[in-house]
Amino acid sequence: MVVILISSIWSIFAINQGLGETGGKMTLYSNKKSSGLASVYKRNLIHFGINMDQMEEISITTIDKVSEENKITSIDFLKLDVEGH
Repeated sequence: MVVILISSIWSIFAINQGLGETGGKMTLYSNKKSSGLASVYKRNLIHFGINMDQMEEISITTIDKVSEENKITSIDFLKLDVEGH
């Protein structure tokens, strides 16, 4: 999700892509559809009874590309949900 402040009006829109250092495609692993455990890493959670056996290909883009495509010239605050990186 990208949040933009324009003239004291908040504009919020979601992008259906992951962000990375470079653009491309990656595999997203999960235990079920719409899982909160989804990850681009195939984690071994079998000891919790969780099998990360669902896979889907996702598109990765860069923050520079998102900014360019949406004509964002500056970012004062950016909140990201990351996996401890």
